[in-house]
Amino acid sequence: MKLAIISPEFGFGGSNTVARNIGTHLEKFNEVFFVAYQFAREPINSDHYYFVGKKRNGLVHNIQRFEKGLGILTKHSFSPSSYFKYEITKTITLLKQENIKVVILNSFIASTLFCEAIKKEIPDVKVITWLHESVEFGKHLTRYYRDRFIGAVKRSDELVCLTHEALAYYKKLNANARIIYNPIDLPEHGQANLNKHVISFTARLNVHIKGLDYLCEIAKTLPDGWQIRVAGEGSSKNVMSFKKLIEESGVAEKLNFVGAKRGSALVDHYTNSSIFLSTSRTEALPLVMIEALSFGLPIVSFSHPGAQEILEEGKIGLVSPVGDVKGIHEHLIKLIRDLDLRRQLGVKSIDRYQDFKTNTIIQRWRQVLNDD
Repeated sequence: MKLAIISPEFGFGGSNTVARNIGTHLEKFNEVFFVAYQFAREPINSDHYYFVGKKRNGLVHNIQRFEKGLGILTKHSFSPSSYFKYEITKTITLLKQENIKVVILNSFIASTLFCEAIKKEIPDVKVITWLHESVEFGKHLTRYYRDRFIGAVKRSDELVCLTHEALAYYKKLNANARIIYNPIDLPEHGQANLNKHVISFTARLNVHIKGLDYLCEIAKTLPDGWQIRVAGEGSSKNVMSFKKLIEESGVAEKLNFVGAKRGSALVDHYTNSSIFLSTSRTEALPLVMIEALSFGLPIVSFSHPGAQEILEEGKIGLVSPVGDVKGIHEHLIKLIRDLDLRRQLGVKSIDRYQDFKTNTIIQRWRQVLNDD
């Protein structure tokens, strides 16, 4: 089967990286075309990799400014596709030339941009919209072109989302919605050393979304001898904002920002810690939390949709309502004082991780692709 995955890019960001990994595994069973329309960072080493975009400086920021201005004036009637006519036309031409049978539109914006044109120009192509965002965050991201996004969801032949929260919402718009988790492709590794006085935190840095303000508040309350080690990357602006927040909060001794970690360095980050912490205000299905499961780390988190899904509403880890810093502190203290509890939750983490292994997820994707 000839399959195309259309994504903003395949080299940066959790959802784009996941699309790259899923496509690479599906190549064992299908002829997969990787189509990037926004950025050409880290192109895939494949004869079927295509960049169909124009290299526009500041494109994202420009579109956001248009969204805000036109959205207010026209009450959500702004059309992002009008700014991507070149990319849409080039993509349609490619799909026709290669006789593509199935298209996966990776993310809310890819669906908004391409779904209508594909169904109009090539109606026999099966279109699958793949949504990685929580419902509320998705509403926020599409607030200036909500009607067009909803239209794309309804036109899609299949819709894949990540959580039961999202499934309940999107089933009302598309009866062919289903859940497929994002997999984690990790090399074999050991388990975390639960005797370390370190709490690991991993995220792409964004002060508001990742709750880094909450993180600094929590760091203030840690007992002596314990620290939070933060691994992550982000734009220079976000990194500077985080460093400034650490300094202003006076938590430099309790919060150790170590920058981006990959490969063996990322493994060391997890294995040399005793607890994993998430302070995000919202997440759909955070890959870093699944990574932490694989190392047998007990997890403490705000109960954003991603944590509710992964931790099964507190059956696997310890959760508190978003913004409840006191509740998170109490969970951490409980684990800090009780090594046996850390070990018990660590076992649950490893058991839950089995549901996110790549082989399991690929079988579910193959079923979606082959369903009539």
